[in-house]
Amino acid sequence: MSTSLAKINARIARAGIPLELVRGEGYHYFVFDRPMIQRDGTITQVNIYHVVMIRHTKHYSAAEWVNQAGLAFIAIIDKIKTDWPTVNI
Repeated sequence: MSTSLAKINARIARAGIPLELVRGEGYHYFVFDRPMIQRDGTITQVNIYHVVMIRHTKHYSAAEWVNQAGLAFIAIIDKIKTDWPTVNI
């Protein structure tokens, strides 16, 4: 199976992981960008980038990229808990 960004992102979305894989300069990164509700009811935009030091998309299969997205999402949730302690997760 080809590992194009579109196919990988479709697989990540089907897995229910709210991230997008984006190609950077010499690496890839996952983007988490969404509004989240704070405990006081206000909405804040949370955007976090998680770098993956993989040079070429083809170095991982689509399934491996989904696994990496899951690991990145765990790291992002931990960062949200630290940096935005008033956001409901």
